[in-house]
Amino acid sequence: MVLVADAAAGGGANSGGANGGGGADAAGGTSGPVVAELMVEEHSPTNAAEFARMTQYEASFGAVGEGLRFVYDCPDFEQFDIFEPAAEAGALPTRSRANEKLADQHECSVKNSRGDLFTVVNVPPMPLQLPPLGPSVPGGEVTETVVEEQAITMTRSLGDFYAHHHGVSCEPELRMLDLRALHARGLARPRLVLASDGLWDLWTLEEVAEQLRSGGGGPDAPARGAEVGPVGEHCPLRPLVAELCEATRAKGEDYFGEGADNLTGIVVDVQAYL
Repeated sequence: MVLVADAAAGGGANSGGANGGGGADAAGGTSGPVVAELMVEEHSPTNAAEFARMTQYEASFGAVGEGLRFVYDCPDFEQFDIFEPAAEAGALPTRSRANEKLADQHECSVKNSRGDLFTVVNVPPMPLQLPPLGPSVPGGEVTETVVEEQAITMTRSLGDFYAHHHGVSCEPELRMLDLRALHARGLARPRLVLASDGLWDLWTLEEVAEQLRSGGGGPDAPARGAEVGPVGEHCPLRPLVAELCEATRAKGEDYFGEGADNLTGIVVDVQAYL
């Protein structure tokens, strides 16, 4: 999740440049520089906090045998661990730059316009006992099966029931945003954007903010190409979002051709609530 806004002229909000998979952002008028702040990191295999959370979860139920692996996934089936062990208890693990170089030497695919390498979480195989279908099934017996190793590209999801046994979670990560604080910081016309990695893999936070900012005239001016109004057909965000979606589609096609990712997102005009 990302907060992106325009600082008012002379304002002093800090800016950040990290990207999120699913993110939120805000953009305002053109009276000041673009501000971008990462509030919740992408739930991907490169998230150190998610690595720590999932490995601790797996250890908590006494898993035996091979455990989770967060790895660079190479086309020759070589896999290199993303993280090195934490330097001390309670600290987050650090990225292994040596393994990243090895993955690059093994021609690991590039997953976004920033040149990040393709990564996965390997969920180990596990024997399971499946109960009979029901008391009405004659001779119903418990069935033993083995769930094969799975590779997923996210650490939070809906429906990956087996992976949930190993720490993949359907629970969202929550943050509270104090709208009064936005006003006090002089952030003009904030907007929240929740979007998939189909957006954030192609743009920096500041680039998204630039594309969603208004067309000039100060922080109180209507967004370009639309009148001020409630969410609906005349929502001032519609033309800005449409332009961003089309620019994202074109950039994805330019970088990845038919392999370009899809895009899902929601934009909220926070100004209406200030």
